[in-house]
Amino acid sequence: MSRVTETLPSSAPAQIARERLLELSHSSEVVSIAPVEPPQPISGKQPFWVEAIDDITVLERYRAAWQDLAHHTTEPNPFYEPWMLLPAWQAFGHEEPGTEFALVWQRDPRPKQPATLVGFVPLISRRRFGLLPLKLRRVWQHAFCYLCAPLVRRGVEQDVLESLLDWMQEQGQGLLKLRHLSAEGRLAQALIDTSHERGSAAFVVERYNRAMLRPAESYDNYIANSMTQHARHELRRQQKRLSAMGHLETRVLCGDATVSTSSHHDVNNWIDQFLTVEAAGWKGRECSALGSNPVSRAYFETICREAHARGRLFMLGLYLDGRPLAMKCNFLAGDGAFAFKIAFDEAYAKYSPGVLLEAENIRVVHDLQQIKWMDSCALPGHPMINRMWSERRTIQKVLVSPGGGFNNAAVDLTAALFAARRVFKGHAKAGSGANAPRTDK
Repeated sequence: MSRVTETLPSSAPAQIARERLLELSHSSEVVSIAPVEPPQPISGKQPFWVEAIDDITVLERYRAAWQDLAHHTTEPNPFYEPWMLLPAWQAFGHEEPGTEFALVWQRDPRPKQPATLVGFVPLISRRRFGLLPLKLRRVWQHAFCYLCAPLVRRGVEQDVLESLLDWMQEQGQGLLKLRHLSAEGRLAQALIDTSHERGSAAFVVERYNRAMLRPAESYDNYIANSMTQHARHELRRQQKRLSAMGHLETRVLCGDATVSTSSHHDVNNWIDQFLTVEAAGWKGRECSALGSNPVSRAYFETICREAHARGRLFMLGLYLDGRPLAMKCNFLAGDGAFAFKIAFDEAYAKYSPGVLLEAENIRVVHDLQQIKWMDSCALPGHPMINRMWSERRTIQKVLVSPGGGFNNAAVDLTAALFAARRVFKGHAKAGSGANAPRTDK
């Protein structure tokens, strides 16, 4: 089976993001929004402070500082970068009340120098926390956002979190809920240290593992260690069956690829083919495919073109005589990548084209070398990806108090209620097992 890798141009007009947003809002008027200098601190002695923005047009003016922060963040998160979040907000978030963007700035000690953006957190405010008259702020997430780690500049993780919690406390806000946050790394450690030093209660509401890929010495070594001999044999058998039916090849679209080049570089064609393959399957029948809704379709088209313009789009396709049997869309971020969507032609389901393409994805990641890790963004216990990717990334949801007796008590009460629920479920399960009919002989 042949493999074709395509090198993409990495430049694009500066107005592309704004034009895409206007397309999504069905507006024909192009509004020019001039960038502004970062603000000066409220107090000359204040090294860090928070600016809350509830107007997306104001936020766009800080786009350059925002993108610079994304390039130097302690934990890469393309879902919160401007080229991905702004289209998502235009598509899914503009009607949500109580949304604001918390920007954490650091004063430059040099005179007359602008401040540096060191933190970015999109937040949704709620007036009540359950039955308690306690305000809750949680990170904003839409249906296609698989990581909600705030953008925090490397080296000042704890300072940013301290400033954010101080700001919440000054505003009389209640609790902060961080969801889809990695449980490993500098940001997670900074959250633990910040809560401990402030005397603030924090509770891990949920924690799970999802598949992660870290390349080994070679593709063959990785597959040998991650898949059983029977599974590897089945892969080769299905590949041979498809190859006997015609010309089977894998095409790769990647901004930083150096393996080879070809003429299959039209990103619009890739997008259309992916949407067509996905819509033809069960997602299309259940109206959950990206193309089933004009808003989600426009969002996908926009972020793919935005990623393509920056050399951040990484797509693969398994083709038989030019017909796509399976397609996969990934996004590059820092020295890693995030798997976004995969689709396959159900007419060839007995040949497992999705599994074959996933094996090719692993091979290409090894060939490209610059990708040091890849987050599957999959559900825990995913039946296909967990059998092929051997590493795991721990994801958690954390409830944090900014401090104060009432806020801390609310977190402690939540922890106690969760513990009681686990005990109740355990007793219920044990009771049902005791009364179940015996099956042993």
